[in-house]
Amino acid sequence: MQKSNDNKAKIKVRLEKINKYYYGKKEKVHAVKDLSFHCRDKEFVAMLGPSGCGKSSTLRMIAGLEEVNSGSIHFVDREVTNLHPSKRNIGLAFENYALYPHLSVYENMIFPLRVKGIPEREIENNQRLHELIELFEIDKNMLDAYPKALSGGQAQLTSLVRCLIRDADVYLLDEPLSHMDEEMRVRMRTTLKMMHHKMKKTFIYVTHDQLEAFALADRIIIMNFGVLQQAGSPQDIYSKPANQFVASFIGEPPMNFMESFLAEENGDLLVYIGDQKIHLPDQFKGKIKPDKKYVLGIRPERVHVSENPDDFKESMKSYVDIFEYLGEVNQVTVKLGKERIITEIGSHVHYKQGSEIFVSFDIDHMHLFDMDTLECIDYKFR
Repeated sequence: MQKSNDNKAKIKVRLEKINKYYYGKKEKVHAVKDLSFHCRDKEFVAMLGPSGCGKSSTLRMIAGLEEVNSGSIHFVDREVTNLHPSKRNIGLAFENYALYPHLSVYENMIFPLRVKGIPEREIENNQRLHELIELFEIDKNMLDAYPKALSGGQAQLTSLVRCLIRDADVYLLDEPLSHMDEEMRVRMRTTLKMMHHKMKKTFIYVTHDQLEAFALADRIIIMNFGVLQQAGSPQDIYSKPANQFVASFIGEPPMNFMESFLAEENGDLLVYIGDQKIHLPDQFKGKIKPDKKYVLGIRPERVHVSENPDDFKESMKSYVDIFEYLGEVNQVTVKLGKERIITEIGSHVHYKQGSEIFVSFDIDHMHLFDMDTLECIDYKFR
């Protein structure tokens, strides 16, 4: 019994069957659909998905800034679905800054401390404040400036410090690095990771950038059209996608997909791509139906090419369609029957367009997707 209570206490934020509607003049938009997930204590969770998928709406409902049409939100064992934002003890940072224009950068940063009635002397000596200013590399000359004088990146840094200066139970960050240049974003990702490790609090982070989510998060929640697609560690999301959307959304370059036909011959499972075939691993036996079409998926780094077919145990003949020199790696698009497949090779290897080339797949890393439901067939038994 004690073990069950301990496990329950580890859940910091819990959403149960959340629905959110927006009402226009002519139509009703179902922005978030029966969404359920949880965040553990001290966990960094990233909500990832394309624009308009419902992730920001979800974050705003957790914050109490948007009404929940149905469902419930809990912080530990306390339901907060209809609780005012000021009663939730959360830290907030948004893409659009929401800075007070009449306050200086410094005054914006310390505003949560002043609201709590902390004396000015204590604020001036606040250790986390000075640590944040240093870690976020904020020029001390900027502290006296007003928001209208700031760049987008500087305004977001100010908003981040104002969020993290609070001693909150949960920190909610909505695209907090989106207006920074690439170099600053990379530095700030590292800084946020350090702060999370130091603060040991629950972070929920909204982004459409998969690299950002993978670099920061312990666990990723992937959404599309208001629906939860998959929740898991970055490693599981990448290597064991639940459906074709997740497989296509994650990865750069994205996963290769090709129409295939599954057959059983002499006790072996074979996948035909056009008139060429490869064997499936034994783990698929008894779990999928032969004599049926599937979508075969494989990531570019799991595709290997060579001009010599003897380099592989099992290969398929193809032709170089496009060759791209990209510096550290080269990217080759090959034509395999009617399908085009992308692979990455070393920068020292070059192929001429139209030349014959042989393709081999890491069969233990192939995925099969149902052509009707788009669900990954091997998701549940990998």
